[in-house]
Amino acid sequence: METGDKKCIGEYTIEKLQEGLYAIDDDGDSSFYVVEGRQRAAVIDTGMGETSIVPVVKSLTKLPCVLLLTHGHGDHIRYAPDFPKRYMCSRDIPLVGYFAKRMGLPETMGELAFQSIEPGDMIELGGAAIEAVAMAGHTPGSLGFYCEDKRVLFTGDAIGSGSGVFMQLPGCLDIGSYKESLEGFVSWALSRNIGREEIFLSGHRRQRYGFPGMNRDNPVTLALAEDMIVLCEKLLSGEIHGTSEAALLHMGDELPRTASFGKADIVYLESSLKAPE
Repeated sequence: METGDKKCIGEYTIEKLQEGLYAIDDDGDSSFYVVEGRQRAAVIDTGMGETSIVPVVKSLTKLPCVLLLTHGHGDHIRYAPDFPKRYMCSRDIPLVGYFAKRMGLPETMGELAFQSIEPGDMIELGGAAIEAVAMAGHTPGSLGFYCEDKRVLFTGDAIGSGSGVFMQLPGCLDIGSYKESLEGFVSWALSRNIGREEIFLSGHRRQRYGFPGMNRDNPVTLALAEDMIVLCEKLLSGEIHGTSEAALLHMGDELPRTASFGKADIVYLESSLKAPE
């Protein structure tokens, strides 16, 4: 494949973003990625397609693969059992069984062994390294993965995919803690001169254009993260009040609310509007 080319294997659409870097989108609107080094490759998340991603990955690289998971939700980890080496932040491992059950995956997913990877840890691929980056909020152990060699940052769902971040689910941090986490992330990015030229690759690439019926192109960027911090501040101070959206996904009795500022959108619960202890 040439850079920019796309091809389909069954339900999966593959795009070559640059040499040794591929984006794959499944029919369920999830995105995952393959990054090649000289000795091995990293697969970032697995999507939640109907068929195993292993044949897709093998069509792109002959190298042994390590699986890096941005967080423990089912639409990112469905095919984790198909990989012998799988890494996830230790704070998210306890969530796997709960969300597997809620999202229709085998409950045995909760018994699957993961190797922990924490912010600051490095995964060497040979000629390329991937750094785990703290991006907690959407889940307590959400990670980004930064590859300096490719100049890309894989963000999962940590700041959404352009159409808003879900902060109304069980296990999400409160809004004050999320704001602190985002401030830490932006500080890290600026200290490394990351964000103005790097490509941010999210967990649901198509959502940069919004949900069906929306007319919007809102790619994930550092500016979006900065707007999300301001949005959290304004929610906590009461300057912004969200609106109720009963149709949005929720897993409890409290009705989620939505709010926006600049490039940032958030779905949250009123009960989560508190400063961190």
